[in-house]
Amino acid sequence: MIGVLRNRAASAAHGLAGRGVRTLAVLVFGLTAAVSAHAGSGKNLLENGDCEAGGKSVGGWMTVYPPALAKPAPVFTASTDAPHGGKRCASVVVEYTGGYTSFTQSVSIGKGVNGLHFEAWARVDANPGGKGAADLVLFFVVPSEKDGGEMVQSKRLVDVQGWTKLTLDAAVPEGATEVLTRLGVFGPCSASFDDAVLTSSDVKGTACKLAVARGDYRVKAKASTDKAWIALSIPFPIGGETPLAVRVKSEPEGRVAALQVVKERENRPLKVLFEALKPGDEVAITVETLTLLRDRPVSDGAGVALPVKAKVPKDVAPHLKAAPGVDVDDAAVRKLASAFARKDLQALTTDLAKALRERLKYDGGASQGAKECLDSGKAVCTGYANVAASLFIAAGVPCRILACDLLGSRLQEHYIVEAWTSALGWSRMESTGAAFPYKDSESLVLRIVYPDSERSPFDVPLYVEGSSDVAANFRMGADGCWQGSELLSTHFLDSNAITAIENEARANFEELAKAPEHGARSVFLVLDPAEKSAAKAEELFTAVKAWFEGR
Repeated sequence: MIGVLRNRAASAAHGLAGRGVRTLAVLVFGLTAAVSAHAGSGKNLLENGDCEAGGKSVGGWMTVYPPALAKPAPVFTASTDAPHGGKRCASVVVEYTGGYTSFTQSVSIGKGVNGLHFEAWARVDANPGGKGAADLVLFFVVPSEKDGGEMVQSKRLVDVQGWTKLTLDAAVPEGATEVLTRLGVFGPCSASFDDAVLTSSDVKGTACKLAVARGDYRVKAKASTDKAWIALSIPFPIGGETPLAVRVKSEPEGRVAALQVVKERENRPLKVLFEALKPGDEVAITVETLTLLRDRPVSDGAGVALPVKAKVPKDVAPHLKAAPGVDVDDAAVRKLASAFARKDLQALTTDLAKALRERLKYDGGASQGAKECLDSGKAVCTGYANVAASLFIAAGVPCRILACDLLGSRLQEHYIVEAWTSALGWSRMESTGAAFPYKDSESLVLRIVYPDSERSPFDVPLYVEGSSDVAANFRMGADGCWQGSELLSTHFLDSNAITAIENEARANFEELAKAPEHGARSVFLVLDPAEKSAAKAEELFTAVKAWFEGR
């Protein structure tokens, strides 16, 4: 099903309720100057981070789990089975599916603390069916937020493996009074943790994430050709998202001739050009895009005036139009939208979110058009986005749909929406979860869906195209999906450094639209570790280089 929200429930469960060798074609879009604001200096703020204190339990750590799911109950122990350091480690065994089960410790946040660095060694001891995962979580308690605070998580460990160091860097949200540090698992999974460290920094900076989006595709030659290509969506510069590198793995090897970015209005699909093919030749490719994500400031819309149609900019006006699946003129859509409060953007989005929750149930079906979804009361993410866009536009607010990868998920494709106001520009809503505002770092945007973008007969705006001499298509896995994304690392950097990185990487990305870059392995990397500025952001650069080199 399009856009199955596999990590949506997992994200919610992080809350307080317990809650063969293949060709490598590579382009790297640049990193030069950056100043690190690493939050990892100073004393360890955790009690018993090495897990040595306590009897049968791990002293200083609470055990938290979801009672409704915990059958049988999780088993928490202070284990002596091959700890990372010392004589003991913290271990947990979870047999049930889902939820988030953890060793948890609360730490007060002092005045002037702007960043936190959390690290621990983790070991996945068992993961039946590969359905579970282990990670680190920081949950910042912010009393003024309706959800109680903000959550940040590390890279997830899925494979059974030895001790692996996990790290997490985060900016402290305004108003945060304490942070819950969590060493835990999604079930079913058994894992161990050791040598946990939490340190603070008074340096002001910005949190960012390094993530990779992956998509699988194939082409089959219809005739002899040396001009075959496939075009597909990859993360591109938009909002707080900046691609740093792209690499294409081909099977059989040696079939990728060149890569090029294509300018299509605001979108930037990647065109993969192939070496000469004979009739019947098939090439499978995996496209990976290394992406830097950071959150732009967001507003809940309070006091933000709704747009006046006559004053909507020319480039925004097309997003006031109906489209296949965006049934602006449907009577049910008009009726719903007419009842929305119009005091400001907050009032309107509150009513719109309520309508999504009350009128739709997340369930499969046929057409994902707004009219059909409202009639049936069922939708997947495509339908939610079509309904939300229809309602925004019917209420006089320009709205566009974004196709994306939901960070940390394996899926076909996910869809969210953005609404436009003169004061804020484009503001995101996660329409399936009826969440507004929605942070840039939660997803990797692949393209903007325009009113005239191609849709399937079921009003799903999928995109892939190829030259006339090949059949080009998605390459489905056993799970029925062809793409997904993974969080690789988190970083806390000087804000000016992030701006410099983004500006240079985006400029280099646009250069790729001017001419194809030839070669099976083509590098476009502006990064000299010998430079002082680069050395100050060593962790980020090390992560980029490690990915680039395939480790």
